[in-house]
Amino acid sequence: MEIDQSTFKKAEIMLTLRHVEVSMFGFRRIAIFGSEARACAHLSDHVLTRPEAQFWAELIPDYTSWVDVEDDDSLYRFAKSLWRGQVPAEAVQALYDGYARVIAEALRDALALGWYWCEQEEHGAYWRGLGLSGTYVIWRAEAVRTAMLIGYAAPRDGRELPLERRRGNPLPRQHTWVYRGARLRHEHTHYPPPRSLRSNTARYDLFKRCAVRARREFKAACLTGQVIVGGGDLGSLHEHVPDLATWQHLRTTVQQSHHCLADA
Repeated sequence: MEIDQSTFKKAEIMLTLRHVEVSMFGFRRIAIFGSEARACAHLSDHVLTRPEAQFWAELIPDYTSWVDVEDDDSLYRFAKSLWRGQVPAEAVQALYDGYARVIAEALRDALALGWYWCEQEEHGAYWRGLGLSGTYVIWRAEAVRTAMLIGYAAPRDGRELPLERRRGNPLPRQHTWVYRGARLRHEHTHYPPPRSLRSNTARYDLFKRCAVRARREFKAACLTGQVIVGGGDLGSLHEHVPDLATWQHLRTTVQQSHHCLADA
């Protein structure tokens, strides 16, 4: 993943965007989000919105140094300060860099394993793929459109909020998650219980939940005739999610291939 020197200058914020090098299907250098504002929007919608935020806090080093992931008010205040240019630049860069690292790895995983497909949409072709972390990535030839832990991503509440309105509503998905009907019962179990990802079993469970959702997305696209490329090599993910032993083996072999490419 290489550094691009373009910056997001909003008040005192300066955000350095990253790129991932990919040599398939004519891809070369894919920006991890097309602009600094879009990068901040996806940080808000995924990295800073529970319950997904609980898992990003485990995947991104030093996340909890800047924000309390168990406190909705803390997440909201951080996001609001982000859009008003009041967050330390190093805090925003640290969260973005951790997010970008996971995205880059997931995109490479998807292409290496054949866990990807391409859909024709109104504004052109978009690629979609799943990495071994459970990260689901949507991208075009020039830039990543979004990336999430799809099994725990809060849904949009209606249409996507325009970027210019983020200063007033920095976390538009903060209250859209429904966990086993808890929202209707007004119970404290609104989110799934936090879980450490230090064990392989916990990381696998995260992957499995996200893989099930990604497979559902693929099948729905197939049924509506939107898939134009890929999907045929989804392999075991197409029919069933790999078990723990298979997933561990894939992680080892794919990570080794990534390191070989990086050293070449």
